[in-house]
Amino acid sequence: MQRFTLSASDMAALLVDEMIDNQHIHAHHLKMDEDTSGKFKDKARLYQVAAVLMAIMSAEQQNKELKRVKDEFENLIFSLNPTPASVYFVSKIRDAMMDLQSLLYPKNPGASMSWARAWLHGVNIDESNPASLGIFSMQYIDFYICVRKALANAELSNV
Repeated sequence: MQRFTLSASDMAALLVDEMIDNQHIHAHHLKMDEDTSGKFKDKARLYQVAAVLMAIMSAEQQNKELKRVKDEFENLIFSLNPTPASVYFVSKIRDAMMDLQSLLYPKNPGASMSWARAWLHGVNIDESNPASLGIFSMQYIDFYICVRKALANAELSNV
């Protein structure tokens, strides 16, 4: 992957435009009705936000300049004026980050199957096929890795 130079605000905007506003987590292989599909998309977007934030925070450990990207990203995602809805959104992001932690850094190797089953159950999808569960959990792992690679190849300008 080629290195590129962006301002922190442009990098944050790019992450929102490409990694949040576009749905990257899919369940084409699972059957669901319209209501379940809406719940799935909402939860997937929430977890995409959480994964991007986790990737930025992790990359920031190696590159302190990424704090500027994190600050800009948070300004784009979170409301500057706290409301009950925005406080609730922040708490849901924290919950999603904690949940993703157990997928990305599992204590046992088979954890991804039970993680995927529990995630899907949370939106009323009862799936037990190991292949489907594996495909689903790998999407989040791949998504996180993709964001980390993009951050590793970004050089921040001082603008």
